[in-house]
Amino acid sequence: MLFNSYIFIFVFFPIVLILYYTLNHFKKYELSKAMLLIASLYFYAYFEWSYLWIMLLSIIVNFAFSKWFEQLNLEQKYSLRKVLFFVAIAFNLGIIGYFKYYNFFLENVNALLGTNIPLPHILLPLGISFFTFQQLSFVIDCYQCKAPSYHLLDYALFVSYFPQLIAGPIVTHEARRLRSNAAGLLRLVTGILLQQNKLWSENNENYRLCRSVLSVGGG
Repeated sequence: MLFNSYIFIFVFFPIVLILYYTLNHFKKYELSKAMLLIASLYFYAYFEWSYLWIMLLSIIVNFAFSKWFEQLNLEQKYSLRKVLFFVAIAFNLGIIGYFKYYNFFLENVNALLGTNIPLPHILLPLGISFFTFQQLSFVIDCYQCKAPSYHLLDYALFVSYFPQLIAGPIVTHEARRLRSNAAGLLRLVTGILLQQNKLWSENNENYRLCRSVLSVGGG
């Protein structure tokens, strides 16, 4: 699902916006966050359902690392913290390395050694660099005791939040401040739409539509 697709503009985003506004209107803030998480996971899975498990596994494992760092005493268990830190680094870089470079590695092995190792032709999951390095930054802050404690719901939404999931930018947990009202969410997503310079132009009907929506949202 692309930001400039009709299903996003006329189906997905209006539904999310209405639900978000309604739940916050009735002060169901946790439900609104849960709704945004479900919507974000659906948004990601829309591209390829079979790769949703990669993001979920990454979220759960990195969240577990953050909790382990919270529980381990900084001085008395320094060695264990350091071991976990390198395991966390290896886990995240391993995900990136496997999906982005495993085929490249085998191709070079075959070329250099004259072997004929079959290539698995791994399909690169969308946004894997964004959500992996975003979490890696968070884990490093947890190791250095610079990050506060988060609930799983808040953390999962921080990682999977659909407006920045596949287009970036990579943000830190300190920079993540989910919009507290419907107009803010509206301005955020329409702003992202307008930044797609390669897809939008002044002569494009969708561009003018987004400009008008942004103006209604208070821009």
